[in-house]
Amino acid sequence: MTDVTRPEPWDRVAGGYAALAAAHFAPYADAALRLAAVEAGERVLDVATGPGTLAIPAARSAVVTAVDFSPEMVARVEARAAEHRVALTARVADGQALPFDDGSFDAAFSMFGLFMFPDRAAGFRELARVLRPGGRAVVGTWLERAEDHPFTLAGQVLRPENAPAMGDTPVTGGGMPLSAPSDLRREMSAAGFEVTVERFDHALRFASAGAVASDMLRSHVGFASLEATSEAATFGRVALRLQAVLRDALGEGPVEVPLSAWLARGVKP
Repeated sequence: MTDVTRPEPWDRVAGGYAALAAAHFAPYADAALRLAAVEAGERVLDVATGPGTLAIPAARSAVVTAVDFSPEMVARVEARAAEHRVALTARVADGQALPFDDGSFDAAFSMFGLFMFPDRAAGFRELARVLRPGGRAVVGTWLERAEDHPFTLAGQVLRPENAPAMGDTPVTGGGMPLSAPSDLRREMSAAGFEVTVERFDHALRFASAGAVASDMLRSHVGFASLEATSEAATFGRVALRLQAVLRDALGEGPVEVPLSAWLARGVKP
């Protein structure tokens, strides 16, 4: 199985992810920024920033540093920040060993990244370490999905091809880490945070099941890895299989794909 805890698969998917995920995930970023109550001029860190979905709106008023272990993702953040005419610092860094001094930030975020770290405890500790006393962190994770959810179905299509389903990690052997709020609260609390967890419900809207499949094929790390490492005929067969599975499950016409999240807010004493 392709190792999604390595940067290479994310480098491959960076273009499609930036084009599609940024728009889809903006409501989660907005909710996290409200939850952390970020004020103008505060120092903000975004860990596993991806295409900068949170970092870019935060940079309109705060002093933002965005990090990701994927060089291609960092390049996308820089390009998108320029397009949006905001100033931020973007750099390649490992969220399990952040290259910043203790107490460097007022607020820190990791939206749908930390839950895939090989060493989640280190990721939570590093967030706490680089925050000042009284600093806030918000970590986003996904709820467990139903068997007929489009992303679950995509995983079923991918696994026979030895490609990762989103949320699978070699550490857990599959499934969605931190999908239970009790686990999220426990692991974040162990790093020294005072933690509250809130649920955020949102749905992605598509014109059809075919549009869902098209977006997945462009932005899902599993399909990007499969396309890069397999013959064109193999990828074509899998793409057709995904389209058929989603069409059977979702039917014709407009589609809503629910993607509910847990947002854990931690305050450093």
